[in-house]
Amino acid sequence: MNLDSALKLAAEEFKKIDWKDIASRSGAIVTPESIRVEYLNRSYCLRLPDAEWEGEVSSREKLLILHYLINSKGTPLSGKLIDFREFPGGNVYYPVFEARACRPFLKYFGKNQPLLLKAALALKGSQQELGDFSVNIPVFPRVGIIFIVYRGDEELAPTAKILFDSSVSEYLDTEDVTAVCEDACRSLIRQRNG
Repeated sequence: MNLDSALKLAAEEFKKIDWKDIASRSGAIVTPESIRVEYLNRSYCLRLPDAEWEGEVSSREKLLILHYLINSKGTPLSGKLIDFREFPGGNVYYPVFEARACRPFLKYFGKNQPLLLKAALALKGSQQELGDFSVNIPVFPRVGIIFIVYRGDEELAPTAKILFDSSVSEYLDTEDVTAVCEDACRSLIRQRNG
């Protein structure tokens, strides 16, 4: 399914859900006139009842935000971290995930953790205590991504790992997780270069 068709389908599905429940399930701010949700430290607004987007929003962002709002179940954080391969179909899709998220992240931050922390803080992220260096980036109000760097040594190159709270599958499907990781990585790189 192409992006336009997927977006049209998501918009139709979104219009059928009870908007009042969205706030409690997703952490979005809902008023009678609008729904506001944070995505990677940027606020997005849908005007109700027609779900018209305020401001300039890409089709990809619209789709990811709609999927998040539609699929949010309000599940609290479990505290159990999982790897992408633990998602349904994650093992099969892992090479694509690695190419679109892990490798770009490692290229820019594998040898420069101070810049990673600076970029993460600009996105309202926080430092974590995993690997040699790690940060948690809030993607949506109830979804975060943990980026981990292992520095390596003279014999081993740096490596990276990306983890999620296991509750993420109650908010996003496997394909959406790949897309938000890719967006989070790009946002970190933009902050690094900014």
